[in-house]
Amino acid sequence: LDLMGYTLAEVKGQHHKLFVPASERNGDAYRTFWEALRSGEGQTREFKRIAKDGREIWIQATYNPVLDRAGRVTKVVKFATDITAQVLRNIDHDGQLEALHRSQAVIEFALDGT
Repeated sequence: LDLMGYTLAEVKGQHHKLFVPASERNGDAYRTFWEALRSGEGQTREFKRIAKDGREIWIQATYNPVLDRAGRVTKVVKFATDITAQVLRNIDHDGQLEALHRSQAVIEFALDGT
């Protein structure tokens, strides 16, 4: 809640898409993500989310379907870590490397000298 800038009252009972970028909410990838969770398949990866104030937040998250005794999914529990600073550093480094490649000649050699 602190990371995203919401209070519990603001998110309780709301759909998860509250945190998802508008451009992704109605897309096939988001629909497939929820279909997999409903079928009992957990999801783990980096996700871009949107804070209440509109900031982009990056998380490393695991979404874990919880099954009842009959094997039906009853809820999904998420564990997440804020990796925003790390992702932004990587984006900056990638941009610097691309700029170097555009401004300098780059030649790669195999270990045999070719």
